[in-house]
Amino acid sequence: MPGTIDWSDYSPAARVVEWGVMTHMGRRCGRAKQLGNLVVCLVLSGTTIAGVVPWWKRRPRGALGAPARSTGERVPAGIVVTLATLGLLFPLLGATLVPVALFDAYAAAR
Repeated sequence: MPGTIDWSDYSPAARVVEWGVMTHMGRRCGRAKQLGNLVVCLVLSGTTIAGVVPWWKRRPRGALGAPARSTGERVPAGIVVTLATLGLLFPLLGATLVPVALFDAYAAAR
């Protein structure tokens, strides 16, 4: 058929892209993959809410600023290691973490 593109017509790079898109959309592995994607989505949503709630409770009264730090209070080493690892695994995350950390250090010094 002249208007049909078959899997064998794809280049190796196009096959990788197509496989990735179909897997991501949940069409490659069926319902199990779709349910797995749903679980990941719910966990990410829950993590976001779980981060906002404590911040909301600790923020300065009547303002949207960062909670005050006690003098000499340091970030726990486990959090630093986790963020550094995630920053290396996900370079775009790392690229945003570095300026935020620099700004936080600058703001804390003032």
